[in-house]
Amino acid sequence: MLSAAHDYVVAGVRKNLYVWELKTKDLVKVLDAHFGRIMSLEALTIGNWNSVITSSIDRSVKVWNINNIFEQVHVIDRHELQIDSVCIAKTIDIAVTVTRGCVGVWDLQVGRLVAQLADSPLGAIVTHALITPDGRYIVSSESGNLLIWNRATEQVMFRESQPGIEQLTFLEEGTRVLAISKPVPAAGAEVPARTSATGVTRTVPTGMRMFSFDYPVRNIAGVPFKEAVVTCDDQNIVAIGADKGHREAVYVFNARTGQLVSKIPLRIPGVKDIMFLVPMPHKANLIAMIDPEKATLLDTRSKRCSRTLPRWGGNCTKDGKYGLYAPSRGGLELLELKKGNTVKTFIPKVAEGVFSVICMFNKTDEYVLYYHSGKKNASSIQDSGCRDDSELPGAGRTECSGEHRRWTCCRPGHRRWMSVCPRHCRCKQTRNGPVSHRIALAK
Repeated sequence: MLSAAHDYVVAGVRKNLYVWELKTKDLVKVLDAHFGRIMSLEALTIGNWNSVITSSIDRSVKVWNINNIFEQVHVIDRHELQIDSVCIAKTIDIAVTVTRGCVGVWDLQVGRLVAQLADSPLGAIVTHALITPDGRYIVSSESGNLLIWNRATEQVMFRESQPGIEQLTFLEEGTRVLAISKPVPAAGAEVPARTSATGVTRTVPTGMRMFSFDYPVRNIAGVPFKEAVVTCDDQNIVAIGADKGHREAVYVFNARTGQLVSKIPLRIPGVKDIMFLVPMPHKANLIAMIDPEKATLLDTRSKRCSRTLPRWGGNCTKDGKYGLYAPSRGGLELLELKKGNTVKTFIPKVAEGVFSVICMFNKTDEYVLYYHSGKKNASSIQDSGCRDDSELPGAGRTECSGEHRRWTCCRPGHRRWMSVCPRHCRCKQTRNGPVSHRIALAK
């Protein structure tokens, strides 16, 4: 399209806007206009208007003022593909993000994308990534290989084949890494109903193999892999696997030798459709088995059910005394985990439909973080129910433009948390709710 004075030509190619000067026929400006391909471009040159309207497959329409189009543009770093997970270092303000094509390294102080790591420049398939607590090394799984990176030099220090990795977990403060994988069926082959998961523990950063163990698991279409957990004393690795018939069992392995400590068949009445495991932070022998309706505490030492907690969804404080109940139909309650009673109602129940809800405690248990996909807002609520305070002030609320996929808290002592939605990654203050900076991702 032509500008109002017929001195500039604007065209949209892919996701960029190109501006040429007609007199000199020079390309004078290239704008990174959208996240996706530009589908339509229209001129708005009526009266005093000297603008161009663009619409894109990223579901946005933008109006560009040609009179101001040559002003300085401050570009926000972003990934081209969707963010699948985020991991934050404990001692420094560095985070890593996982996309299908690479591992992104972000500086949380300024919100800049420092590096994009991929062992294969073309065709890399990245599924998992972790950063050590000191931020020196990054462990990732890419195209059937386990990689250990030096973050400072951006070089691969260790590479070993391990196809089908489903989980990466650090042990002993990041000095060892546990990688659990399942066999990858051949193309066109029928997926077996039952297979074996293999856990391999290696040192970081040398990658020396310490031990490995196997346990049976089921392949059920549409059901994600149920990750293993490490007890609070770092002595045992607890996984949920297959047992005889259609039953499940809990497998307990020694975290130092990999030997099978015990196998606990789940013959407890009412325990079925377990979604994930939660290690209790105050007692190493207690593991919470979370299903859609309740949580069942299993004592791995006595191999018996300790108690059942209705409504609890798996989030708890560091002392294991309080948990959260946040149903998809609305509402947020603080529960005491001894009997399962409600201590405080943060958000009353309101019949407003079924939506996605994410809630968690921050690292210091001072605040409860709550996101509601229907209202498109994220709230931080002061957790006074655990401390006998007389008031419950709403600490902060931030409006969100999209549905969030991941939440994670920044390192202990910092009143910040990070949320990931399809387009942006935001780092927010916990007390008053302002966005300290926003990291643009992909659509």
